[in-house]
Amino acid sequence: MPNRTNRIKPAEYDQWLTSSAVQRLLALESGWIADALHSLHAQQLMYAGIDPHARCIQQRRISHAFQMCLPWQSQQPAHGALMSDSHWPFADESIDIVVLQHALEFARQPHQMMREVARTVMSNGYVIIVGFNPHSPWGLVRSFGSLSKQLPWSLSPLHAQRIADWLTLLDFRIESIQPVGHIWPMNIGSDVLSRRIDRKLAGNHWLPASGYLLVARKRVAGVTPIRPWLWRTMLSSDRLGYANGCAQTHSQKTGSHFEG
Repeated sequence: MPNRTNRIKPAEYDQWLTSSAVQRLLALESGWIADALHSLHAQQLMYAGIDPHARCIQQRRISHAFQMCLPWQSQQPAHGALMSDSHWPFADESIDIVVLQHALEFARQPHQMMREVARTVMSNGYVIIVGFNPHSPWGLVRSFGSLSKQLPWSLSPLHAQRIADWLTLLDFRIESIQPVGHIWPMNIGSDVLSRRIDRKLAGNHWLPASGYLLVARKRVAGVTPIRPWLWRTMLSSDRLGYANGCAQTHSQKTGSHFEG
């Protein structure tokens, strides 16, 4: 996988953020992320993404929401502490909600970032991911400039289903995948009218959208059903003799049994 992070210059990134299209996108996505967070309760929320002010995380239901900057945001230290995109400075299962707003497209190793999400999010915690849809008119246009070093053409968008597959392997349950940004980055009439249309079309699966908002929940540790073949392997292992005895005792007491 190419080293995409090193291709992104902080000064170029800051200039891209100030463009009218990106500002409109940030305004739209802030509302959609805030809607997704509205029904969630959390003590700790970590945001990493392209919004310098992280407007989407201003939620009363969250006790402590904080922002982290990634390597390509080195000129924005005032908005959050700087961290690696592949090794996060947090303890295991220490965060209730992680919000990634286009962070994966910029990451040098997006799969490693997903592993950090799985490591740091608590059981029953959530991850909210906003990304560009490569299978959209915007994605098609981007593909023609994929060799360019300019943003946004230098990004490598990931399809929502690919991310969903990664999360499933990491023991997350996909709660929802919402198509968003059906009009963006085009304008229909005025900028205000284009925003209204995009808000109205959010969630419409019949029309192609430039982006998506994915919500996934981490399964509770220890309650994932054990496959029969794996259970037989565990019970037949000499190294797990103690577990074997405990399982037999529990079965005798409760009358339950495991079938292969």
